[in-house]
Amino acid sequence: IHQKVNDVIEHGSTHIIRKTPVHYKKHGEQKTYYFDLFYTPRYDTRNNLTGVVSVAIDVTYPVEVQKKLEEHESQLEKLNNDLSFALEVAKLGFYESDLKTQMIKSNPQFNLNYGFPPGYQLTRQEVYDLVLPEFREEFELRVSEALKNHTSVSMDIQVKWPDGSIHWITATGKGRYDPDGKPVSIVGVTYSITERKQLEQQKDDFLSIASHEFKTPISSLRVTLQLLQRIIQGNPSRRKEEQLVNQSIGTVDKLVRLIGKMLDLTKTPEQIELEKTEFVLSK
Repeated sequence: IHQKVNDVIEHGSTHIIRKTPVHYKKHGEQKTYYFDLFYTPRYDTRNNLTGVVSVAIDVTYPVEVQKKLEEHESQLEKLNNDLSFALEVAKLGFYESDLKTQMIKSNPQFNLNYGFPPGYQLTRQEVYDLVLPEFREEFELRVSEALKNHTSVSMDIQVKWPDGSIHWITATGKGRYDPDGKPVSIVGVTYSITERKQLEQQKDDFLSIASHEFKTPISSLRVTLQLLQRIIQGNPSRRKEEQLVNQSIGTVDKLVRLIGKMLDLTKTPEQIELEKTEFVLSK
């Protein structure tokens, strides 16, 4: 400050020192205050320097507000970095689809989930065209209902990448609305479930093949036991053998039912047939 004042005196120039910290006690509280200091020369009518005019403007409040804003921005940046890292680790594709411009803002993983390079500007129509035809109608219907009812939507869909390969993804989203309640965008995440679907298919294929492989020899065994049952049935001297054969047939029937349940594991909920059976609780 002294240097600035001397410069005003020697050269007649005006100086402004912004956000100067001043430590003093005010209302019994020791605190740091900030001032904008203005120094300008003062001349008489003969243009002789007679003094220096100084003005101090208290800017403590805007300085403190600015500091808080910078702290919040720093925290927000950290949260955004943490979120981006979490999305990257979990391989979650984040997006916001603008319903007016039809443009999609997204992170790199979202593009990768649809077979596009990071940074490529996707549109809603491009994403829609990637969905296989058998999923499109239901997908659009669920999205429309979610926007209408202010609810979220989640659906497993198959998409065809630009290179022609087929992939599974789970797409979720929820609408954002203007003050009038009109939807303006859809925000959500997508993630690949291709590997999981492949493992499920391998499991289903294994159970189906294993079950059918079991059914053939078991069916032959049951036929043989039934023939043996007919031969010895009613013969008093073969009652022990007849009992063993009947037990064996019962065991084979249990195996057949078990194999049937294994095959049910490979069915989708729509393919499972429910059978109503009456039974007595006391038994």
